[in-house]
Amino acid sequence: MKYVLVSIAIFLFSLLKGYTQNAYYDALQLSNILTQIDSLENVETAEAVQLKREKRLHFYRLLMPYVKNTCPGATPDSIRSCLLAKRNPFFSTAFLPSSSGDISVSLKALRGLAGAAGNLDVTTFADGLAQFLVERTREELNVAFFQKFSDFLENYPEFRIIFPNTNTFIAYMNIGDYANTLNTLKEAFDKDLKALLTNALRLTHLDTTACSSANPEDHNKCAVRINAIRNFFNSNNGILIRSALQIGNGIMQQVKIPDILDSIVRPGYLSNYAPFTNDQDNINLLNGLRLVRIISNSIRSVDPVRNYISGQELLLLKTNEKLRAIFFGLLYEEINGNNVVINNVPVTTVLQPGRAESFIDYMEGLANEAKEIQAVWGNIKTIAEPELSKQYGAVFEQFRSLLQYAANLQIIDPQLVIPPVFTQILNQTAGVFEIAHDISVKNYNAAVLGFLKLLSIETPAFNNRDTMNQFLRAFLKYGSFAANVVTAKDPTEVKAAIKAVALPAGSAALKKQSSFSITVNAYVGLVTGYSQPFAKTFTTKDPAGNIVTARLHGSVPVSLFAPVGFGFNWSTSSKKNGLEKKYPGAVSAFVSVIDVGALVGFRFMQDSGLVSDKMKVKLANIFAPGINFMYGFPKAPLSVGIGAQWIPSLQRNADNNEFFVLTESGIRYQFHFAVDIPVFSLRTSRKSYLYP
Repeated sequence: MKYVLVSIAIFLFSLLKGYTQNAYYDALQLSNILTQIDSLENVETAEAVQLKREKRLHFYRLLMPYVKNTCPGATPDSIRSCLLAKRNPFFSTAFLPSSSGDISVSLKALRGLAGAAGNLDVTTFADGLAQFLVERTREELNVAFFQKFSDFLENYPEFRIIFPNTNTFIAYMNIGDYANTLNTLKEAFDKDLKALLTNALRLTHLDTTACSSANPEDHNKCAVRINAIRNFFNSNNGILIRSALQIGNGIMQQVKIPDILDSIVRPGYLSNYAPFTNDQDNINLLNGLRLVRIISNSIRSVDPVRNYISGQELLLLKTNEKLRAIFFGLLYEEINGNNVVINNVPVTTVLQPGRAESFIDYMEGLANEAKEIQAVWGNIKTIAEPELSKQYGAVFEQFRSLLQYAANLQIIDPQLVIPPVFTQILNQTAGVFEIAHDISVKNYNAAVLGFLKLLSIETPAFNNRDTMNQFLRAFLKYGSFAANVVTAKDPTEVKAAIKAVALPAGSAALKKQSSFSITVNAYVGLVTGYSQPFAKTFTTKDPAGNIVTARLHGSVPVSLFAPVGFGFNWSTSSKKNGLEKKYPGAVSAFVSVIDVGALVGFRFMQDSGLVSDKMKVKLANIFAPGINFMYGFPKAPLSVGIGAQWIPSLQRNADNNEFFVLTESGIRYQFHFAVDIPVFSLRTSRKSYLYP
């Protein structure tokens, strides 16, 4: 725009420099202008009034160089009165047309200008404004989501554990700059979902000290929920799930199998699992698992890429008597030291020199199962994307086979029977394997659903299910949101994911954080009220020119409105306990100029197509002066208000999304609820509650 103004200035300057006074030619031109003005004297159309005004201004501009000494400082509007006062004998009212300073002519000119402006075709502008308001309405709600998400993470510390990278992102994110950081958000969610099993395990160490909300009610709710989560993971089914998560996480991280088997029999995992009322059955189960761990650790390979010792090394246990004696002597001491007794049979009575062969057979089978898993992992590195899902599935299925084999201690001796409840461990492990598989192939939505299902298991001794369900409902909402963000192909799809989960501060928050501001403002929302004059039915024309009977707003008491004008805003921030409110509201005096509610409603319903194909919108159709007093809610870009406004003549039939124009309208005394959309700031006070 500044380049245009500079060009105009240069052009005008060149004209002035090249201008040479010539009384004759100037008089001839002035005479012609007077003739043209006289010919328009009795024509009162808006176009004629505007043209006469332009001719008069041209007349006096030409006259100005001649009267600069007679009337110093004169303007085109003041020359006439000056010359008449000086009484130039050749100038009279007949040769000096009424200037724009003449009151009667000014009123006519104003009416003419108003008519011309009212007939101005503003279809493209109005439609562009409507599309902007629709998009900005959605954007404001999107931005508001991040503020709500930040508050959510503060009140739900368990989600800071499950989504640690996302929590860091939100903590340092500039809320108003969210659109530029969508890819970073996507990466944060991707890292957190990949580590879902690891992060979920960390929930077992969560305690109420993590509840950091300053609000006592929120703090208490948090403490109750944290205790419920902890109690769940300490229940028998919770211990199963915890152990299954440990196994699944170990596989995904390609931890050595002996380390995985060792970890799940440690305190906090299956060593605390006691599903039976009969203590002997619980002892049999625990000691059976301990025996598996001891045997597995005894043949663990020192080779970083191998789980167990090789077949050749196992063969030496059969052929080298000295090696076999020392090895089984050490194994005997470890079993005896752990007092491993199954079905009242001390395992040391089974582990005798003449029966070591059965232990070696069991070890060979365990090593072979692990070798199969290692082979499948090796294949994954060379598999193309379409086949990955099948290969990952093979890994988890093979590991399940290994667990089934490991539990079959009857290979060593028929008396060493682990209680059949071990199948429950396998069932829980299978559920975690499905989650791990979905994470591996980036099927994150399925992983979220699988995790939800896993933690929804009924536990008889667990009596906090309702509280636990609060956590699960929040996990489903935000976990699904995270999955949708990660799988989005571009920022548009990320915004769509945000839209799906967002709840009603964006730019609306800025004016709440300043003591006073003036904004060019828009609102998009619902309005209702009393219209005066109280005419319910109007005869008008549709875009095709047909006479139709229309009802103001379709006689619906609530309608869509989208006024644009000027907002004079005051923050409601005040001190509480010596500190400014973190989330103040705002009160505003809003002066509307236009209202494009009909076009906004059209664009909410239809994104494509041209409004100009349906109707030519004139400025008079959207002209809607009014005054409203608004209150902007804290922590949300939402406002309520009351006021009065001229009802724009452009209306929309909500049934078919078609436009019509009212032949008469009136003032509406109204109440409204709307999204607050500051378009840009004209003035902001230096005092801000957002920054110290």
